[in-house]
Amino acid sequence: MPVYVTHSRKSVSSPEGADTTQLHSSTEGSGAKDSASVVSTVSTAGAVASATDTNSTATAPEAKTLAAPTLIALALMAGVAPLSTDLYLPAMPAMVKDLAAQSSTVQLTLTTFLIGSGLGQVFFGPLSDRIGRLKPLLAGLTLYVVACLIAVFSPNIEVLIGARLLMGLAGSAGMVLSRAIVLDSAQSKQAAGALNIMMTITGLAPVVAPLLGGVLADPIGWRGIMAVMAATGTCTIIMTLLFVRESLPRQVRESRRAAGDKGGFKALVNLRYIGFGATMVCTAGVLFAYIAASPFVYQNMMGMSATGYAIAFAINAIGMVSCTALSGKLAKRYSLEKLIALGLAVNVTAVAGIGLVTVSGADIRLMAICFFFIVASLGFIFGNSTAVALSAVDRAAVGTASAMIGMSQFALGGIATATAGLSGENSTVALAIVSAVSAACALSAFLVARKAPVKVQIGRASCRERV
Repeated sequence: MPVYVTHSRKSVSSPEGADTTQLHSSTEGSGAKDSASVVSTVSTAGAVASATDTNSTATAPEAKTLAAPTLIALALMAGVAPLSTDLYLPAMPAMVKDLAAQSSTVQLTLTTFLIGSGLGQVFFGPLSDRIGRLKPLLAGLTLYVVACLIAVFSPNIEVLIGARLLMGLAGSAGMVLSRAIVLDSAQSKQAAGALNIMMTITGLAPVVAPLLGGVLADPIGWRGIMAVMAATGTCTIIMTLLFVRESLPRQVRESRRAAGDKGGFKALVNLRYIGFGATMVCTAGVLFAYIAASPFVYQNMMGMSATGYAIAFAINAIGMVSCTALSGKLAKRYSLEKLIALGLAVNVTAVAGIGLVTVSGADIRLMAICFFFIVASLGFIFGNSTAVALSAVDRAAVGTASAMIGMSQFALGGIATATAGLSGENSTVALAIVSAVSAACALSAFLVARKAPVKVQIGRASCRERV
C-alpha cells in the first residue's frame, strides 16, 4: 500500500557528509485507523541513504563507486557526439571545393547531425529502459563507426549529409546511456561527481573540437578528420567491452516493474525532475550563446589574434574543470542543491555583468572576466543538477529521463547559437539578451524544483517527502 510521508526537518549525521532529513511518516489506507511510524534518512538530492527491507536488493542494484577505467569509458561515450559536432568545422571550406557544393549545403552536415543527435536520444533512452543499457549502447557505437566510414568515402555531398544524420542518431547512444549507467551504478553524490566529469566533456567539446580540427585540417583533410571520429568510436567500443557491464539486467528491470516502478514518458511528470533538468538545460543555453558569440567578441571587438582567442578559451576551460573538481570535494560536506545554488549565483552575476557592459558601453575587455565566470560556474551546475534530476524519477525510467534532458539541451543549444549573433559581429546585444533569458529561466526552474516533493523508494513502497 502507498505510504505518504509528512515530516519535520531534523539534522541527522551522514557518513557522506550530506545534508539529510529525518522523516516521520504515517501509513494511510482504506479503513486504517492506526498509524505506523516509519523513519527514513534521505539526502537532499533525493537518493535513499538508509531505507531498506528484505526485498530492497531485488528492487535496485547495489550502489557503489565507479572504477576509474569504467568512468573513463563513460566519459568517452559522453564525448563522442559533441566531438563529432565541431571537429570538422575548420575543414568546411575545403569540403565545399572537394565536393563541388554550396557552402549552405555543406552546413547541412551540421544541421542534420544535430537533428539526429536529438532524435537518437529519444530512441535509445526508452529502449534501454526496456532491454538494458549495454546492447543498445554497443549497437549505437558500432553504427556510429560505420556512419563515420561512409562519411570518409562519401562521393558527393548528398551521401555525406546522410552519413552525418546517421552519425548523430547513432552517436547519441553514448551520451544518453552513459548518464543512465552512472545513475544505475552509483549513489547520488558519486553519480554527481561522475556526471560532472561527463558534463564537463560535453561542454568543452564544442570549445576544443574546432581548435583540434584546425590543427588536423591541413595535414589530413576533412576525410581524415572523419576517420579520426571513426577511430574515436572504435576506441570507445573497446573500452566499453573491457570495462562497462550491464547496469540494468533483466531481473532488475522485472523486479522494479513488480515493485511499482514505471518506465516511459509518464514517469517524467515530476516537478523535481523537470525543474532540475531545466536548470541544467537552460544554463547550457548560456554556454552555447557564449560559444557562438565569443569568437567575434574576443577577436573583432577586443582585437585578439586567433592564438589569443584559443588561449582565452583554454583559460575558461581550465576554470570549468577546476570548479568541477572543487564541486566534487565540496559535495562531501554540502548538499548538491547548495552547490547548484552557488553555481547559479555566480552564473547569473556574470550574465548580469555582460548586460551592464553592453548597456553602459564600458571597456569591452571586462567581458572576458564575465566569460570566465560563466564557464567556470558550470562546474557546479551541470553534473549536480543532472544527478538530482535523474534521481527524482523511477529507476525504470532513467534512460528515458536522460534522453529528454539531452534532447532538450541540443534543441536549446541550436536556438541559442542561432540567435546569439543576430545583432552583428561587433555587438553584444543579442548575446546579452539570450544569456539573460537562459540564466533567468535556469534560476526560476531551480527555485521551483527545490520546493517540489521528493519521491523516495522505501522497500517496495512509494513515499513522498517535501524538502
